[in-house]
Amino acid sequence: MAGAVILYLSFRNNGKDGWFDKTSVKHRFAVITFIAMFYNLMGYGINLKLFVNRYNFVNMEGMVWGKGSGSWLKTFKWYFDSFGYTDFSTKEVFSLGGIGAGCGLLLGFAVLFSIIRLVMNYKKLDEAGQIYVASLMAMFLVIGVVFTYAWGEEQYWLPIVHLGVGALFLELKTDPLFKEFEVKALHYIVLVLAIISAVGIIKCNVAHPLRANQDFAPVIDFIEEKGYTKGVASFWRSQVVAELTNGQVEMWTMNDEYDDVFLWLQYNSHRQIPTGEFFGLYLAEDTQGMETFRKTFKLDEELVYDDGKYVIYQYNN
Repeated sequence: MAGAVILYLSFRNNGKDGWFDKTSVKHRFAVITFIAMFYNLMGYGINLKLFVNRYNFVNMEGMVWGKGSGSWLKTFKWYFDSFGYTDFSTKEVFSLGGIGAGCGLLLGFAVLFSIIRLVMNYKKLDEAGQIYVASLMAMFLVIGVVFTYAWGEEQYWLPIVHLGVGALFLELKTDPLFKEFEVKALHYIVLVLAIISAVGIIKCNVAHPLRANQDFAPVIDFIEEKGYTKGVASFWRSQVVAELTNGQVEMWTMNDEYDDVFLWLQYNSHRQIPTGEFFGLYLAEDTQGMETFRKTFKLDEELVYDDGKYVIYQYNN
């Protein structure tokens, strides 16, 4: 999109000479973006014709309008979340996490201010600066529309965080609004805000990890010691086991109720639970899931592991 916009603006301002000016940095950038788009389309074709037959994942045909956040305000709240302004980090304003969240919020607003100023001064920027601004605006537009009206989650704003912070420094370098001493001071202020925000969000993620399997190492050690090669677990633990055992254990992902296989992000061949000897991994408090699995598939079970947090049953199908 950014490449197309840049080419159009060059054509609009300079006619055919702007369109075919091979000495222009913007022209070379646009060509690179179209080459990248070509390879993206090749990858999409391979996914659609090859990998979709082996793995279960959402391809572009599976995306529909109307399943996003439904609100531009919510979508851009996710953007601020990515700077450290998260729901679980704002409980205590004067804690390290709360201060980090506040710094992240300031940083997010500063990025927006910088982007607005860069757009206003677009014609005064050099070619590299114009490419940067056009690319950033295209990303905001595409991600904003997709997250609001199709599908998305807050962590997918992260690429904009890295590029957005760059807008701050580009604006400080090119904006005549600031005096020289202000530019020097603001560089240090931005750096301090970024560091405090990063420390705050890391501390909060350690204290309240999102979808993490804490104290999981003993479980993996037990599975490897027993020599299991097949197992079942819910979504947020299934592929973790496969990864941490270097693929030695083939995992079947179950739905949250444990009454059917959840095919998302696994082999299409995993439409039925495994045969032969396998294990089932559960959270200790998920007694309903254990009971549902046993009754649904009518298997004999043997409790082989229980550390108070995780439970493993052995089955033979």
